[in-house]
Amino acid sequence: MPTLSDSPAVRIHNLSKSFRLGVTHAGSLRELADRTVSRLLGRSAPTIDARRQQARRKDSDGVIWALRDVSFEVQPGEVIGIIGRNGAGKSTLLKILARITYPSTGRVEIRGRVASLLEVGTGFHPELTGRENVFLNGTILGMTKREVARSFDEIVAFAEVDKFIDTPVKRYSSGMTVRLAFAVAAHLQPEILFIDEVLAVGDASFQQKCLAKMSDLGHGGRTILFVSHNMGAIRQLTTDCVVIHDGHLVYRGPSAEAVDRYLERQKSVIQSSPSVVDLPRVKWCGDRSIEFIEVRLTSPTNHRLALGEELLIAATVRSTEDVAAFGFTTTIYSIRGTPVATAFCEPVGPIHATETRTFHLHIPDPGLAPGEYWFSLAILRRTQIVVDAIHEILHFEVAPDGRIPHGFAEWRTPVWGDLRMTMTVVAAADS
Repeated sequence: MPTLSDSPAVRIHNLSKSFRLGVTHAGSLRELADRTVSRLLGRSAPTIDARRQQARRKDSDGVIWALRDVSFEVQPGEVIGIIGRNGAGKSTLLKILARITYPSTGRVEIRGRVASLLEVGTGFHPELTGRENVFLNGTILGMTKREVARSFDEIVAFAEVDKFIDTPVKRYSSGMTVRLAFAVAAHLQPEILFIDEVLAVGDASFQQKCLAKMSDLGHGGRTILFVSHNMGAIRQLTTDCVVIHDGHLVYRGPSAEAVDRYLERQKSVIQSSPSVVDLPRVKWCGDRSIEFIEVRLTSPTNHRLALGEELLIAATVRSTEDVAAFGFTTTIYSIRGTPVATAFCEPVGPIHATETRTFHLHIPDPGLAPGEYWFSLAILRRTQIVVDAIHEILHFEVAPDGRIPHGFAEWRTPVWGDLRMTMTVVAAADS
């Protein structure tokens, strides 16, 4: 374990960040590009980020506070999780720490060389090759060409992009870009590493490799601030957690207790009203040309599912244009934030501009083991393009019912996995 010094690696003091509705503000280059394209296409509707902000912290002058009076310290060698629902202010905090945007009030002090992985392709120039971007990022981190060259082969091997390393990054898929970006951030010896939920873009095997690498970095004395909705990863990788709600820091302490507090808060928020219009959307949400208006769990009505019982969700949606066909997908997450199962439906439609319709999503016995779960929901158009998506809604519990064969002891719930399977045993004939 590293020895903690008297000087923190990161010190945040009374940090606040505000935006004024209808006023263009400094943000990422991607946000600027999105606004420019919207103006060229004549769209007057607010961006997804603007809608997300409107659902939060607006004062009488139309000013939205993405963060308000946030203060905490991170000692050298600590691995700190930052958790909170979508739109809570987590990404804004990391953008300020990475100096992508600036605070409205407050102060940030950082001691050490910083690497950031906040969005797909952060710090990459699309016209440069993968090789050139590796050396560019190393230069930005203050490393010499020789230092970067020493780690180059390891970076390429970790990212699994050796065949494409001399191809311009603009031709990479999002998964390839994430792999190379993480490999650069993890191998070029930063003293402080900021990581947002960007790892969710990669495939499952690469995510596990990234988590293992982050664990190695943490044990090696690096300071890491990690934003994630995967509560299992948060519990596994971090020592302490910061919980942010509506731009305010509501808890700082041991990760296990922080996750429990966050999940309890989530239960009360997501069950308080069926209306989801103002709920924050996920980062990869599309244009909301069809959007969720209300979502209700109609079976079980008490949010307590018996083994073998069906799940029934009533989803009310509204369209801003005529659409011939679209579909729904839902993913069930365990209380640890791990995806357990995903279901797709056949295409439905049509739906006309300004029309509001309600659909019933039926999931026969999902086969879940006793425990607590929640849903994410998405609307798909045109070969799986996501136009609206909401995470962390409709919390429910699967209750144990004692279905253990006579003569066997009842197993404790933690022993179960996420899925409950049916097994048939047939005795072999005597030989």
